[in-house]
Amino acid sequence: MKDYWINPYDDYSEPEEALSDASGNVSNVERPISESIFKLIISGLVLLFIFYLINLSSLIIKSGDELKGLALQNITLNYSLPAARGVIYDRNGKQLAYSSPDYKLVLVSKLLPKTPQAVMELTEKISLLTKLSVEEIKTAIEQANSTSILFLSDSLEKSEAMVISQNNLPGVYALPIPKRIYPEGNYFSNIIGYVNKASQSDMGKDSYYTIQDRVGRVGIEESYEEILRGKHGYINFMDNIGHEALKEGSAGQSVVLHIDTDAQKYLYEAVLEILRANGLKKAAAVMQNPNNGAIIAMVSFPSYDNNIFQNSLSQKDVDYLFKNNNKPLFNRVVGGQYSPGSTIKPLYALAGLKEGVITPSTTITDTKGYISIPNQFNPDVVYIYKDWKIQGKIGLREALAQSSDIYFYSVGGGYESIKGLGIERMISYLKYFLIDKVLGVDIPGESDGFIPSPSWKQSTKGEGWYTGDTYNISIGQGDLLVTPLWLNTYIGAIANGGEMYKPKIADKFVDEEKKVTKIMEKEVIGEVQFNKDDLRAVREGMRMVVTEGTGRRLSSLPIQIAAKTGTAEVIKGKSLTSLTTMYGPYQDPEFTLTIIIEGISEDQLGVATKAAEIFIQNYLKVKNVE
Repeated sequence: MKDYWINPYDDYSEPEEALSDASGNVSNVERPISESIFKLIISGLVLLFIFYLINLSSLIIKSGDELKGLALQNITLNYSLPAARGVIYDRNGKQLAYSSPDYKLVLVSKLLPKTPQAVMELTEKISLLTKLSVEEIKTAIEQANSTSILFLSDSLEKSEAMVISQNNLPGVYALPIPKRIYPEGNYFSNIIGYVNKASQSDMGKDSYYTIQDRVGRVGIEESYEEILRGKHGYINFMDNIGHEALKEGSAGQSVVLHIDTDAQKYLYEAVLEILRANGLKKAAAVMQNPNNGAIIAMVSFPSYDNNIFQNSLSQKDVDYLFKNNNKPLFNRVVGGQYSPGSTIKPLYALAGLKEGVITPSTTITDTKGYISIPNQFNPDVVYIYKDWKIQGKIGLREALAQSSDIYFYSVGGGYESIKGLGIERMISYLKYFLIDKVLGVDIPGESDGFIPSPSWKQSTKGEGWYTGDTYNISIGQGDLLVTPLWLNTYIGAIANGGEMYKPKIADKFVDEEKKVTKIMEKEVIGEVQFNKDDLRAVREGMRMVVTEGTGRRLSSLPIQIAAKTGTAEVIKGKSLTSLTTMYGPYQDPEFTLTIIIEGISEDQLGVATKAAEIFIQNYLKVKNVE
């Protein structure tokens, strides 16, 4: 087999042959490696080195503190510190909610003394410097494991916190934890809301939250949670180093509201006065600017003090807030659904005028105080639909002023020479005014209204639709429901000429230096277009409500008001709702106001209008309106 072996060295090329000059004229000699390749490799290595050098410099210069913090977290116990929330201001810069430093007493098990005697000495020292007993402290330490962070006190006095810090007790810290303060409490609770501890659900939905954070609940606190909450700080409890690393968080942005504190407090007090005088509990009131939808004041009764959520609730607090049938946490202005009563009549007046069912000069003559309608299937059965008094001969303006039911039975369902809108056209106009829509106010809990229809009645009650159903809807009774906020918004559209604005409480956001970062622009959510003469006729009728109609007590005010009053039956013969809605000044509207008071009796009619009179009188005094 050796005859077939090949010697690998027989055809061996020396190195100089491989690297011989490329200009040689022998074509089958191996080509040398080009010099440009070596340059390219060296250039790449240099660029790679520069890239790593730049990144290393960036990490050292720009991210040094952050990396140092991460390194500290790896060798120490790290604790996240909640940030101060942004301030909530009224339109004039008054603080309605702010964060104040509070202090918690914390023990870090890992850093506590190891001998029983040293632990006892520390326990006695802590007890001496605070209001805690030796037994409380001793029990807490015994129950802790080696990595525990113990909270011995939820609220230290500032002086106690300073003494704790000055004594440098091993493993003992007084940590600054922001506490939310609501200086006006009950007056603003249904607008502002409150904050309480983050739940497991909160932490599961948003990685921002830790067990020590507080989360906005209802009101502005919830709606603008991500704006108000700040950036966390942290503290690293250093082991064997002798001090802690503290990085303070940064406060959230602040929110400036359209709310006027004077208007809010006077409205609150006026409604509360009427409730107390009549032994009533539940009411809602809202004041807006009809030219942009801005909410100037909003109250809902019963109210509550939002400061109580900053500490553990007592059983008394729990019973009042969560077991109370009157529902203090429920904002009736945005969530309450009410029969509108006669306050809906200006809407039907506009619809009737636009459809040609009536004209501004159409009159009826009422001599009995009721109308009788035969059953459409059995003429021997006659239904009686009453008015609240005999009206005589009245036109549109007088019908609004005197709140004539018979006139609006005619406009809605038809009677004698007036054919009426009929339920389908009534439904279309109710929808035109957005009754069945959520208006989009910037706090949680808003409800839409409800418009009954023949198909709804058939499917839910198994009954057909009768003329009587149309008559009931024509005067704001029956199953028709609206929110106080919608009622105020629709009256605003009559006041401003036809534009329905999205209701807004917040005006703008500002940073810590009070520089504006965002302005909440006004938004038109609906336009209701009517003939100017028709709109003028309805406005004149609403003005006559005050000058000679059901709202005459408002005529003594120093400005001219246009209004519509109403009473809605809730439980036949037992419970009524008093309503009033208005705008002013009459010639140049600057505000709309709606007040609803629940649970009144027959001898308490008009209490909502009385509350409005008290409020406007007092509010105009403080604003120096002559």
